Amino acid sequence: MTAPNTAGGRPGRTVWAVVAGILLNVILSMGTDHIFHVLDVYPPYGVPMPQTELLLLALSYRLVYGFLGMYLTAVLAPYRVVRLLWITCGIGLVLGGMGIVAGIKMDIGGMWYPVVLALSVIPTTWLVATIYVARNGDR
Repeated sequence: MTAPNTAGGRPGRTVWAVVAGILLNVILSMGTDHIFHVLDVYPPYGVPMPQTELLLLALSYRLVYGFLGMYLTAVLAPYRVVRLLWITCGIGLVLGGMGIVAGIKMDIGGMWYPVVLALSVIPTTWLVATIYVARNGDR
């Protein structure tokens, strides 16, 4: 018989839930970016991409992938799902902040893009938490 999922019960599974969600988001985002580079939709690597329509394209699929990654975290979380989602949101904000700093240093063009991308983790987290709790309750 296994112990119930309590606050101190499964730290490894909790960490895995966060890492898996972030990894899914990163892998899907980078994979899609690469496909668009290969298909010449995006300019070659290292070349700034200031075109608003291309940045909106990137933002659109990254929002979807962010949602999927956050939902994976919720599904894999052994307990306190909503709390874990907000912790993951905090990690996403830190990573997004690093993206803003990198964008400034590298002069990638379209500085609104990394800011919007970084801040999008907040409504994404709220949406996933709301949907998850409506379907499953906060276990």
